[in-house]
Amino acid sequence: MLKNILKGFLSEIAVFYLLSSIFFVSSGLYATNYSLAKRYLELWEPELALSEVGEDESITARRIIAQAYHYLGRYDDAIKMYEGFQRNRKDEEEYQYLKDIREYHKQFKKYESLNFIVHAIPEDEKTAHFILNGLEKAYNLYSKIFDFRLNNKLAVEVYSEIQSFNRASSLSKRQIEISGAIGICRFNRLMFLSPGATMLGYRYVNTGVHEFFHYIIYKKTKANCPIWIHEGSARFFEGFFKKKSVSNFLTEEQINLLLDACETDQWVSFDDMEPSLVDLPKPSDVSLAFAIASITVDFLTESGKNLEIMKKIYEGLGAGKNWRDIIYEQKGIKSDELFNKIKEHIMSKNYKRVPGATLKLKHILDKREQSFNPENDLKIIEQPKIREYLQIGDGFRMRGRNRAALIEYKKALKLDALSEVILTRIGITYRLLGEIDKAIENLNRATETNDAYPTPYKYLGIIYKEKGDIKRAKEYIEEALEIQPYDPELYKILDSCNQ
Repeated sequence: MLKNILKGFLSEIAVFYLLSSIFFVSSGLYATNYSLAKRYLELWEPELALSEVGEDESITARRIIAQAYHYLGRYDDAIKMYEGFQRNRKDEEEYQYLKDIREYHKQFKKYESLNFIVHAIPEDEKTAHFILNGLEKAYNLYSKIFDFRLNNKLAVEVYSEIQSFNRASSLSKRQIEISGAIGICRFNRLMFLSPGATMLGYRYVNTGVHEFFHYIIYKKTKANCPIWIHEGSARFFEGFFKKKSVSNFLTEEQINLLLDACETDQWVSFDDMEPSLVDLPKPSDVSLAFAIASITVDFLTESGKNLEIMKKIYEGLGAGKNWRDIIYEQKGIKSDELFNKIKEHIMSKNYKRVPGATLKLKHILDKREQSFNPENDLKIIEQPKIREYLQIGDGFRMRGRNRAALIEYKKALKLDALSEVILTRIGITYRLLGEIDKAIENLNRATETNDAYPTPYKYLGIIYKEKGDIKRAKEYIEEALEIQPYDPELYKILDSCNQ
């Protein structure tokens, strides 16, 4: 009898567990591995996160689903997820953020290429065109070098004013001011500020490629990459795709900072760069950190001769290895020896100090102007006396008194020998005087001083068109357009080159 009672009892337990399992699996509560779903989100794999959550309707699942929809750009669906339960403070912040981004997107149009989708206002259509062109070229090269493939078209968002970029990127006003950061790779997309929101433009195509390279690293390393490798690689490779060779990834100011560090042995350590370079206390610290990170990549790749090592580093990080161990495996260099090697590499470059070189700011507008204003370059001149000389010189030049204008510009140059604005005006004036070699010399010097100032490229294009070198003229005009796509004169010059 006892045997029959036990048998019946065990049968009831079995039925209970079977029914419980069916209930929990069907409701999604039992099947969901929340840790795995969250890990998919960390890896920017929102489709896998949604698949793991399935039909689960718990609050935890709803938060995961909302975030996955956010990463997919499905803002309406993400917002609805948060409206289905009592939100805590963090939920409310995310909810309000998504509503704000949805409002921005209502103004956007889509501009698509084979592998990318740019979301931008209609006024930024030209920007979208150049960004798509640059990103496709970069993807075509880097997908082969680093064995990387996009599974879906990558979203790119161009924000028309600093306020909307500040909100969308989650970068604080201080971070933007200290670092000059106007692009970011976050939330499974690339985001940056329109050049139309700056006084004179900036290298927005390079910025787009810079952020895209962050995306490549993030995916290759499975979100396991120290910030110095992230930033050093992105800076090193942002211009590499154009000529498939090492571009000028250091500014004159950064060269000075590196030479100072070599002399004083005062460096920003790789540990101090964490968690973000933009959190360093001073703009000079940020600039030095970027310089150290990118010159280290230059050292590791033997100035671009051995790109395979970066592929191995990214893949090693993706396998969970420590960067110090990987560099020792690949180069035989211990981490405590690395800065000495970097110092030797810097000195082998024979860099020349450039007295007076300073950080070139991007001069962001508080409110976007309706059209490009070429006279904005006077607004970036801080010294009143220099501005006075330039205004007097401009007045002479407008009346055809070019020699008198040159005298005033050279007075200004004595006060700031590295001003791209002054050097450009001198170059323009020499062209008007027919002294073409001197014009080219000064305009080239202006591009070396600040390669993100469009005007010298424009006038170099004009000069080479006048010389009959159409190929070179177009290269300079296209360079200017990748900095300032809103100057109508550039398109007129380009059209005349194509006739």
